[in-house]
Amino acid sequence: MWPLPDGRLGLRPHPPHGDDAARCAYHRRLAGRLDDRAARVRHLLAAGANPAELLEDLEELVAEGLPARAWPLVQTTIAHATGATAHRLGELLARLALALEAVEPQEEALLAVQRTRGREDPLEKLVRGWLAYHRGDKQGAQRYLAGVPPWADDDLEQWRCALEVACTYTQGESAVEALLTKLRPWAAVSAGRRALLKGLEGHLRYRQSRFREAAGLHAEAAEGSVGIRRLKALQQRANALLDGLEPEAADHAADTLYTSARAVGHAAFETTAVYLRRSSALRRLEPLPPDPELVAAAGAVRANLEALVAYVEACIAWRAGDLPTCRSLAGHAAQVFARASEPYQAVFCDALRLSAGGHVSPARVAELTEIAAEVTTAPPGRLPPGIGIQVLALLNHAGLGPFEIPAELLTARPTSQHNARLELLSINEALGLGRA
Repeated sequence: MWPLPDGRLGLRPHPPHGDDAARCAYHRRLAGRLDDRAARVRHLLAAGANPAELLEDLEELVAEGLPARAWPLVQTTIAHATGATAHRLGELLARLALALEAVEPQEEALLAVQRTRGREDPLEKLVRGWLAYHRGDKQGAQRYLAGVPPWADDDLEQWRCALEVACTYTQGESAVEALLTKLRPWAAVSAGRRALLKGLEGHLRYRQSRFREAAGLHAEAAEGSVGIRRLKALQQRANALLDGLEPEAADHAADTLYTSARAVGHAAFETTAVYLRRSSALRRLEPLPPDPELVAAAGAVRANLEALVAYVEACIAWRAGDLPTCRSLAGHAAQVFARASEPYQAVFCDALRLSAGGHVSPARVAELTEIAAEVTTAPPGRLPPGIGIQVLALLNHAGLGPFEIPAELLTARPTSQHNARLELLSINEALGLGRA
């Protein structure tokens, strides 16, 4: 069946048999009848169109802000482009790679920029900076950032600024706060900049455990954004509400994310919304059975989503008393988090696995014991306060303690919230589990 523009399905047309000229003419006729830019570009590519002929449609696709939709089309087109067209397509591919926020597409975009613009171009340094950042090399990212001047192009200037803020976290949150204040006149230039600054401020407030403020800032960021940036802001708003112990509001925010992601066919954010709904239900004390099939489905979308879903389903299994499923899912999530350099999530999952009667290597037991000792003697150590409280309780429950939960962690939440469930346990449950 063939998807029609109004959502109906019709019989799929078949290209005519015969010479290449007839086949190309057929694809051009179809392209001329389509309003959907991505479909039009696909048919023009099949017709052997010159890359320069596709440039306007590709620029509009990139501007939609849905990089996964535009990436394969720009990727295919740039392979056949030369001269000024290749130069422009190299920039488009770099924009998409930055928006995808992943190493593999950024590596490919870097090669394309080097081929079309050279190794000393500022765009090459911007892509290298983000690539270093995503690999965990923040000092390298700062070195490349030093070679990137402010951009006249607003979108690339936003990526430069976002990298500057991300690198500034190495100097502490007070340095980030000062930089965000300094950026307010910069943000007044465009709606996109204002939305970006709201999102960056929301991220800082979230790190400071000022969750309600973070949720409000991310809501403002979503209003001023399009495409994947809007979806990301909606996700961050739901996360802030969830960790701010407002699960009903978080559930509503997850519904908005799901509807928005489904409208543009973004499977990763649809899956994220489902994960947030399950997290919200767990925190609302709903009795749930674990769903390992949901973990497998998430893995078909993206590896980091598989880990997040496995982590939540492991918590659900623990609460349901299904310890074999908990051990399996927590172990799987811990491995993926460790590979993705998400250390505190990996620590939580390993502690959960041990609490459910599972096993980790002796070296990992020693590492977990060291991390727990840091949390008790110099809180919060390497872990966020809420995670630290639960990890200490789970390790005590597994027999690795006793680790005393320090008062500094307990006061991170007001006593009125001590009965509210966090990822797995409430603070009062953690105190009780630690004494068990």
